Amino acid sequence: MTADSAKSPWRLALLCALALGVCVLLGVEASRASQEMRSLHGELQSQRIQHDRLLAEHSRLLLERAALASHRSVDLLAEQQLGMRFPQTVGSLGDRRGLGGKGD
Repeated sequence: MTADSAKSPWRLALLCALALGVCVLLGVEASRASQEMRSLHGELQSQRIQHDRLLAEHSRLLLERAALASHRSVDLLAEQQLGMRFPQTVGSLGDRRGLGGKGD
């Protein structure tokens, strides 16, 4: 038996142990990466929900702004083109039965 042949089983055992260690490390890293991917996916889902909520709020605000703008434009048209003015005081007309209705 030579010295090289005596070292050969130890080298083989060392290489097997090294390969096993690398496989274990790769497995742990794959598990960590998978967990991180699940975590990022959950965060993405919550960001999408928030994005959808903010987009819906933005749409509502745009509609509200358009409604306010249309009332304003109607007021401006009435004032500028038709010469209409909003009355200084607003009162009730009261009971209209005595103003030529069927009850007279």
